[in-house]
Amino acid sequence: MFHTICYVSNASKNLVEKDINILFEQVTSFNNSKNIKGILLFSSGSGNIFQILEDNKETINDLFYNQIKLDPRHKNIFVDIEKEYPGSVFNEYSSKFNTIKNTEDLKKIISYLESNKFNSTHEKLKRLLDPYGIFNDIKIKNPQLSLRIFL
Repeated sequence: MFHTICYVSNASKNLVEKDINILFEQVTSFNNSKNIKGILLFSSGSGNIFQILEDNKETINDLFYNQIKLDPRHKNIFVDIEKEYPGSVFNEYSSKFNTIKNTEDLKKIISYLESNKFNSTHEKLKRLLDPYGIFNDIKIKNPQLSLRIFL
């Protein structure tokens, strides 16, 4: 069983591009070293952070409650999902950093999710992302907005 926490938060107003790059480097390094699966999204337009974490319950709870919730780089943390799942949506995806700048990049992520469906988890993920405009092609076409993703 995988324990999953999915949350959204607001980046601190003083967070700049360099801080976001550091955040993604830290997440990539830490999650790879602990074999934690998931996705981390940052919308430069709205300043929202969206993250899904998957691993055993002890590891995820320790990370979320003792590190993520205390991190001053974001605030207004709202947990959307916290529950057990029989499998991981991101199990076969290597952890790396991507910047989604156009519709084609976004289609690659959607294609990955489509090809790795596990029961209803994939549809739940899509429903969670929809309110944040993650799959909204109009937003992606705006050159002022970029979506940063860690899978």
